[in-house]
Order: sequence, then structure tokens, then C-alpha cells
Amino acid sequence: MASLIATALAASSSAAVVLTGDEQTYTQNFDSLADDGDGGFITSWTDDTTIAGWFVDGINPGFDAPGTTLAMATSPSGGLQHLGTATDRALGFRNANSSGDWLKGVQFQNTTGGVANYEEIAVSFTIEKWQDRGQDEVIQLQYKITVTGGNILNSGGWIDIDDLTIPDDPAGNGNTDGNLTVNQFELSGTLTNIKLAPGRFITFRYLDDNVSGNDNALAIDEVSIAFIPESSSLSPAPADAARAFTQRR
Repeated sequence: MASLIATALAASSSAAVVLTGDEQTYTQNFDSLADDGDGGFITSWTDDTTIAGWFVDGINPGFDAPGTTLAMATSPSGGLQHLGTATDRALGFRNANSSGDWLKGVQFQNTTGGVANYEEIAVSFTIEKWQDRGQDEVIQLQYKITVTGGNILNSGGWIDIDDLTIPDDPAGNGNTDGNLTVNQFELSGTLTNIKLAPGRFITFRYLDDNVSGNDNALAIDEVSIAFIPESSSLSPAPADAARAFTQRR
């Protein structure tokens, strides 16, 4: 489950994690995910309930119903998974032609009553490979600012933060240990000069491109999002814009 550093973060009634305008860091290690004994597949998921502030979606229409309990695939061809060890869990997934690209994301809301001015928002996702299926796989980290919250993952207008290719293991296909450094990859970047008007949402989306054939078993772990406000963080004038963006690789 999430550990909260600096100012405490809590889930809001508008299906998002609360932003206070102060310096705060949100972390998520997914250790609250339980092994339900179904071959590693998560057979039910409820947006913003299974893990507060988190949403999942498949990019193909009709694959799931955002905001409701999802009956996920329970075959090796694809599905949402809980991967890792008994005490170190990760939010896993395997693409399939039925789902298309997998989308996962966490959402935050400005509840300060004024404009929240952030000098920096530093974002980091650790990606773990738990099975190699002989594929190079492209993954992306993106963000979007919106007026309304909820599951917006399968919508347009996302801004790229980082992307990378998870390489095929030359040693051959098979199960791997995602807790080993050699099987871990980092998606990260820093947004600068972000303004969020009162009530606005900012969502960070993970996109895993579906490839032809068997996809790797990948998982998200050790998410960290640090919100660093300007010295005068709150402003009465409405605005929400990203004036500049720098990427750290």
C-alpha cells in the first residue's frame, strides 16, 4: 500500500488523490495487492477502490467498463496481474489482441480552493519484467490536465513525459525475476511550472503498446511523484498550464 511522505495525501470524493498545494510526495508499491491464487491474474478490479486513485483500461472499445468492477482475462493470452513475491507485490499486466494496449494511471486533484503553482513535479515509475516472451516492447509515461476526473485513460490529448523499449532477453524466453536490477527499467521525467486551477485534475498514464505475438509479463512498482510548489504556491487567478517541460532520463 501507499506510503505518504511530507504532507499526507488522501483519496478525495472525486476519485483522485488530494493535492494540498504544499510540498508532498506520493509513493505506491502495490503491496496491498493480494495473491488470489488464480495463476497471478487479477480477476476483479474496481477503479479508485482496489487502489485509491488508480484506474485501468484496455484501449480496444468494450474491453472493460471504466469505473466498474472488471472481470479480467484469466488466460496466458492477456490480463491484469499481481506479480512479485508474497511480500513485494507489483501491478502486472500482459497485453493481448482482445485488449490492445494496456492503460494504467493515477489521478490527483487540486483541492486548495486557489491555483496550485508547482515549480516541479518529478515522476518516476519502475518497470519490472517477470517473463520474457521474445519481444521488444515499447512503453510510455504521459500526463494530462482535465476539468473532470474519473477514468479518462482511453482519451486523447496526452503529453509525453518519457518512453523506452523493454528489450528481448538474448538469453532466451521464460520466467524472469523482476526484483533483479537487470530486469528493471525506469520511466521518469520532471514537469516544470505547472499551474492547476481550483478543482482541476492531473493524471499520469502508463501506456504499454500491444505487439504482435506473445507479450512480455511486465509490472509497475515503486511509483514516486513529488510535487514541489513555488515559494508562493497559491494564486487567486484561474489557470492551468504547463509552461515548460524538461525530461530526465
